[in-house]
Amino acid sequence: VKVSPRKYLARSSTSCTYFEVKIESRSQLKEATNRGVHRHCHGSLLHLQTIHHIDFRSTGETPCIPRWLTVHPEYGGSWTDEKMAILAKAENCAETNIVKHVMVGQRGVTVSHHCITNLQTVTQIDFSKQHPMVLWSAARSFVRSAKGLHAQYDYPMMGHGSSLYSIDLRSNKAIFQWSPSGHEHMVEGSYSVSAVKTDWATDHSVLVSSTAAKKTWEIDTRMPCQVVNTWSLPHSCEGL
Repeated sequence: VKVSPRKYLARSSTSCTYFEVKIESRSQLKEATNRGVHRHCHGSLLHLQTIHHIDFRSTGETPCIPRWLTVHPEYGGSWTDEKMAILAKAENCAETNIVKHVMVGQRGVTVSHHCITNLQTVTQIDFSKQHPMVLWSAARSFVRSAKGLHAQYDYPMMGHGSSLYSIDLRSNKAIFQWSPSGHEHMVEGSYSVSAVKTDWATDHSVLVSSTAAKKTWEIDTRMPCQVVNTWSLPHSCEGL
């Protein structure tokens, strides 16, 4: 995920790495290699330098591994710290739907722990424009009817009932916003939200896609949420 013009956040199956890509001359790369002052890899003119390695297995009260991550594009630079949110899964704990709110700046990495207890499963998250501590999510709740998840997968599958929810990290609560099944006048749980993407070019829009319905919707997030555009492009949110 791109954090700034030269900084990126990458996720593996066990941890996250925050790194910077620099363009340097061959002499600078050779000098840095000889001195051994950087942990880096490089091609002809690219220098990849690790800034922070984020591993929640050895830090915090609840050891967990990352499942999804998102970055707030309006934070960072010389005035504010970079803002990130990492959806995590506890390794050996009953605690579910863990969201790590991460701030990275000159003072290092600051992490706050959040557990969303009123949702059964959270599969994806993205920052919203409503508030810096509010996330959009594809999730399943305990009260809305839905079919069970496939035992081999943790992400939303066809007909497994994921809907659009907003998550407020100030209260650690989620609120139902929109369902593709309800919009298409189908039985709840027939269609599932497969991708969520905030449209940062507009003030009140979020893009939601469903591979089961084979559609992507542009939703006006002012209450009540209303669909303003529809495309027959089920994977468009994944490539924006």
